[in-house]
Amino acid sequence: MEVTLIPGLFTTEVAYITFLEEIINFFLFFEFLSLVVKYFKNNFHFPLRYFIYIGITAIIRLIIVSHESAIDLFLWSSAILALVISLVLVVRYGKEPNTGERL
Repeated sequence: MEVTLIPGLFTTEVAYITFLEEIINFFLFFEFLSLVVKYFKNNFHFPLRYFIYIGITAIIRLIIVSHESAIDLFLWSSAILALVISLVLVVRYGKEPNTGERL
């Protein structure tokens, strides 16, 4: 017996996956909009770390939506690890271009 809060909302697994894809795309869209707002607030400069955040989020979305192959899952997880390592390096050793201050 299947119990849901809203009967008939997810009649199939495909409907659930489609709903999940749309929710994650919604958050990716707002993450992109926040990047554009940050661009205008930082004197027309994009910090590299925001692009890395978007990349990590996009790969996590890909893993959530399609996770059929173990090898693909391992490769995408390795890509996330590489992005996290690069994020740590950027935050630790990166400097603001105009002021020379640490991030």
